[in-house]
Amino acid sequence: MMTIENHNPLPIWHIAFNSDMRFSILFPLFTALSLIVSPVEGRTVDPADEYFNEGYEYFQIRAFDKAIEAYTKAISHRPNFTKAYYNRGMAHLNLGLYPAAIDDMSQVLTQDKTHIKAKLYRGYAYMKSNSEANALRDFNEVITTAPDMTAARYNRAFLLSKKGEYALAIQDLDIVINHTNNHPQAYFTRALCHTRLENFTHALKDYNKHLTYNPEDAMSYVNKGNVEQRLGLYSEALDSYNRAIQRKAHSPESYQGRAGIFMHQQRFTEAIADYTSAINLQQDVMSNYKNRALAYLETGNLQAASEDFKHYLTHAPDDHESLFTIGDIMARTGMNQEATIYLTRAIQLQPNDPRAYMLRSQVYLKDENLNKAIKDLDLVIALEPKNVTALFNRGNIQFRKSDYKKSIRDLSEVISIDSSYENAYLMRAKAHINDGDPESGCMDLKKAHKLGVSEARKLIHRFCK
Repeated sequence: MMTIENHNPLPIWHIAFNSDMRFSILFPLFTALSLIVSPVEGRTVDPADEYFNEGYEYFQIRAFDKAIEAYTKAISHRPNFTKAYYNRGMAHLNLGLYPAAIDDMSQVLTQDKTHIKAKLYRGYAYMKSNSEANALRDFNEVITTAPDMTAARYNRAFLLSKKGEYALAIQDLDIVINHTNNHPQAYFTRALCHTRLENFTHALKDYNKHLTYNPEDAMSYVNKGNVEQRLGLYSEALDSYNRAIQRKAHSPESYQGRAGIFMHQQRFTEAIADYTSAINLQQDVMSNYKNRALAYLETGNLQAASEDFKHYLTHAPDDHESLFTIGDIMARTGMNQEATIYLTRAIQLQPNDPRAYMLRSQVYLKDENLNKAIKDLDLVIALEPKNVTALFNRGNIQFRKSDYKKSIRDLSEVISIDSSYENAYLMRAKAHINDGDPESGCMDLKKAHKLGVSEARKLIHRFCK
């Protein structure tokens, strides 16, 4: 009996674009105002008052170091000088000396527990010192006493958002905005909270409102573009990113966002240029390397794509999708050993993903390692019993091993799942003929010919009467 060659297995390359948009979290903090106690009026011979007035004058010209010296002298002459502690605390705040500011405001509150502003600014100092629980306690107490104090609500909203309590933060920001319509930072922060809750329509409204107050704010345009991209408003997003770049040419987030739009529009060369700009400006954002690799793939530049994936995987070694994709690239370029390493790692991370077994079976088949190829296809079929590609390929390999009965069994299963699978009829015909059953083989050849397989006609003339 003459042996017939098998039909080539079907390749199964799989490339998926994975967009990673970043929302830049820039929570604008309430800045401590120079709300200090006015100087003591009238003639006085008390040195505490004289130093207090001197401190006030220095504070007014923003000479905070000298103001602190003067207030310290006032306190030395009058140890319980509450106003001096308060004003010195404000000077410490303006210099960023937060522990000293906390001490001064605490001294004020020891002497006057109802001093709302001391509690407010101590909370602010705690917040800047990353003592968030203490800051939140102070802001809560201020709001309990003075519910309409928007500074306390704004800062509490910031702390709540850091804790991921976005809905509560929005409640505070709603009150801030209702009481002060021209509070652009509140709109910005509320937009960020809405974004985290995926309330993109509300977020977009807030960014637009913020931009009416700060039309040159590049970061607002970036975040607005990110939201528009999530809403599928790609033309609007592209305009927002362009405006951001016009206002701040060295913003990596702007280029990253615009690159995502170019990817969606299949403008891959422009996407590569923007991802490159983002990387040049900020090299530690690994998602840019990954997405640039995907853009390179779309342009057919497999070498550049593999270099970017390798760099990305040094920082994210457990990214299953990237391991699978670079395994795909290695397989395409004939680097079978490297392909096997990457695909094996992908399988270790996600042992129930049939794609990696399928692709690795293709690599084993190229290396003529038929038994390992069959083992991987067994695993694919165990996970997906009706995977006709896996069944067809396993039937092919069984044919190559001259195990025609197993080949016929797999190919019959393919046909039972998809009766129009023309190459399955062709391969089963070859298996029947080589197994000594030309009659069944000829029936399959006629079916394959009817389905349009040109090779079947030649075999019919050769083996069928």
